[in-house]
Amino acid sequence: PVTRASHGFRLCTGREPDAQELSVLTELYEQERERFAAEPEAAEALLSLPFELDMSGLPRNELAAWAVVANVVLNLDETITRS
Repeated sequence: PVTRASHGFRLCTGREPDAQELSVLTELYEQERERFAAEPEAAEALLSLPFELDMSGLPRNELAAWAVVANVVLNLDETITRS
C-alpha cells in the first residue's frame, strides 16, 4: 500500500508525500479495506459504474478502499490548486 499511496499522491500533487501524509493515506486504506471486507454491499455500491469496466480478478474490498484514498488525494487543496 505504501508504494501505491506514494505514487498516487505524487501524480496528483507533483511531489513526494512526507512521512505523516503517507502514514495517513496507508492507515485510511487499511481501515477502508477492512470495512469493505465486512460490508461487501458497500464496496459494490461504491464501485457501481454507469459503464462497463473489466475489474475481474481484483479484490472488491481493496479496489473500493483505493477508490476512497484516491478521492481523498484528489480533493486535497494542493491537488485542486496545483500551479
